[in-house]
Amino acid sequence: MTSKQTPLPHRHHFRHPENPIYDLKDYRLEMRINLQTLRRLDKDTYTAEENDEADKIAEERRKERLAAEAY
Repeated sequence: MTSKQTPLPHRHHFRHPENPIYDLKDYRLEMRINLQTLRRLDKDTYTAEENDEADKIAEERRKERLAAEAY
């Protein structure tokens, strides 16, 4: 997923078994990072630990983008 994709701010559940993202390493984490309201993927609810990790990484990436834009 790239930051150039259209955001889906209210997406809570996602399932699409033919999606090529399933072949990527850590796709579950990447989906949750990019869709921060996502609570369930592939019929599995995200754990508190998965949510915490995704939120932390999303915040780090946001700060990196802001720093890069400042230069």
